[in-house]
Amino acid sequence: MYDVSGTVPELIAVDGVTTAGDRPRILAAGAHGCLAVAGEWEGVHALKYLPGFASPEITLSSSLVKAPEGSASTTTVRVWNEGQLELVGELDVPKGWGASPASFELAPGEELALALTSDGTDDGTVKIASNDVDESTVEIELLVGSNGITVGDEAEAFSYRGLNTGDVHTIEPGKVTLLSYFATF
Repeated sequence: MYDVSGTVPELIAVDGVTTAGDRPRILAAGAHGCLAVAGEWEGVHALKYLPGFASPEITLSSSLVKAPEGSASTTTVRVWNEGQLELVGELDVPKGWGASPASFELAPGEELALALTSDGTDDGTVKIASNDVDESTVEIELLVGSNGITVGDEAEAFSYRGLNTGDVHTIEPGKVTLLSYFATF
């Protein structure tokens, strides 16, 4: 939320729709006075801005880490404080995994690189307990030996025949390709 009454917009509040499941998709939003309303797949959520109330706000670059099976590997997840007060956090790391740092203090706007190291044996969940008012605990799912792919994973080259034209298309690693686009608004 930004205050646009001055010549330069000023960030005054940040929040997320934490009750909307793993991947909320905000389809509509509106505001009136101190009330903001966000509509997404699972419902409509009302958020109230309380002038003078400030808190830290934890944000993660990813809530899923995948590691190869049988070998050690390290993945970095960015953690930052989008709130207006200092964010203090402590990690609970499962068997087969390590984290550096194991605790942190972030000033408003500050971020850190959280290194999650797997020995290649166990799945689990990192739990980050913090002083964020509405997300006192956030989790990062840890998968070992996952065959699934996700955004950002490298793909092998392949060819396919287009359904509408019959033309053969080749997809090559390192080149951006839009395979399909679907949207409902």
